[in-house]
Amino acid sequence: MRKKDRKPNPPTIQNCAEIVSTSIDLKWQPPALPNGDIQYYLIDTFGPFPPSQINTSTSVLTYKVEPLLAANQYCFIVKTVNDGPDSIKTSGNSNQLCCRTKAASSSEPTSVITNVLSSRNISFSWNYPDNPQGDIFGYRLRLRVNDICQVEIIFFCTDCPNTHTITHKDCGDDKQKQTVNLNKNQINTTISYVVEQLLPYTKYDVWITAYNAANDGMRHISEVQTISEVPQKPLSVAASVVSSSEITVTWNQPAPRPGVTTYHVKAYEVVNGVDKFVKISNVSGSYLNFL
Repeated sequence: MRKKDRKPNPPTIQNCAEIVSTSIDLKWQPPALPNGDIQYYLIDTFGPFPPSQINTSTSVLTYKVEPLLAANQYCFIVKTVNDGPDSIKTSGNSNQLCCRTKAASSSEPTSVITNVLSSRNISFSWNYPDNPQGDIFGYRLRLRVNDICQVEIIFFCTDCPNTHTITHKDCGDDKQKQTVNLNKNQINTTISYVVEQLLPYTKYDVWITAYNAANDGMRHISEVQTISEVPQKPLSVAASVVSSSEITVTWNQPAPRPGVTTYHVKAYEVVNGVDKFVKISNVSGSYLNFL
């Protein structure tokens, strides 16, 4: 609900994330009092050759600010814009946050290929970046669902020049995390890997980055979805009589969801000990009323 003649409050900038040499992901929280429906945010950047004021176009809470210069400090403020009249729809400034871009990072890996092998497995392959900005001694492969990391695989060269430890940084302890060791000959050729134990009929955002002395490079971003799999039989099937002409049938779907699933529910009437077919219904949920 809008408060009459009130500007929206500014958001609160939280942190900088996914910092590389040419971009910073800026994160903020929405204002407690938007005083209307938030339409978008305005980002002002201060530093050497900053981008023009950014209009996020939607009410996102994370935005990739680019292009920026490597190894430089940039400061940010964000403003809220709601659906009010022009004279009052833009908030004042948020808190200011300053962050520093990393030294020159590698360009993204090249020739990235994804291939869905099954409802649970996806294969990935890629080649050395065109502009590595030094020696590459690792890669990071991440799969995310709804902005939450589900899989993080580190490919680490054990005998490459200037090598140092690459740590997992995105996935929690309850997610799939692995480290694959490579040698300097393997790191310079096509990398191929199959990620297993995924969820069926699930859309994954895929990030692949090369790793040099400056940290993670530019990320190659793609999207891939696993296919459906054969559904399992429903669980906890129960029926209850609602009236003389109505029965409610309920059941649970086994996890994980195998894809778009249609259930065929048949009703029979027992007459003198003989099953007599009455009705069939097709439903996609876990609830049905037979009338």
